[in-house]
Amino acid sequence: ASIATYKDGFILSYRINENDFSFIGISILDKNFKETFFKKVDVKSNKAEDPRIFKFKNDYFLIYNDKLDIAHNSRIMKIAKLDTNFNVEYITDLDLHIQIIEKNWTPFESNNKALLDFVKETQAMCLRCQSGKGND
Repeated sequence: ASIATYKDGFILSYRINENDFSFIGISILDKNFKETFFKKVDVKSNKAEDPRIFKFKNDYFLIYNDKLDIAHNSRIMKIAKLDTNFNVEYITDLDLHIQIIEKNWTPFESNNKALLDFVKETQAMCLRCQSGKGND
């Protein structure tokens, strides 16, 4: 789960577990953390996990991991750009073939650039995002 500022309150992203499936939920919270809006975000998957929401410039993005459509339990990171109604505009795979299971990347902003932080085994790494579309 993650939380970010949103207007006069906050936006919270989290995993929703339903039966054997997992989805991504978003809630808008007022300044007292009372939920004022809820939406299940359609990322075209029933195995999405560990969402992190972040604002870059004027746009909100979700970074999350998802199970690949193959026999073993490989997971990759994806980034989704959200529109003003929290619908997905596009999803980009961030599959760098770094390891079989890629999870828990953390987005942040530095010097007006969107960056992703993650750990590969015991080594911390950082990637810079250009547009979020394609693998740039």
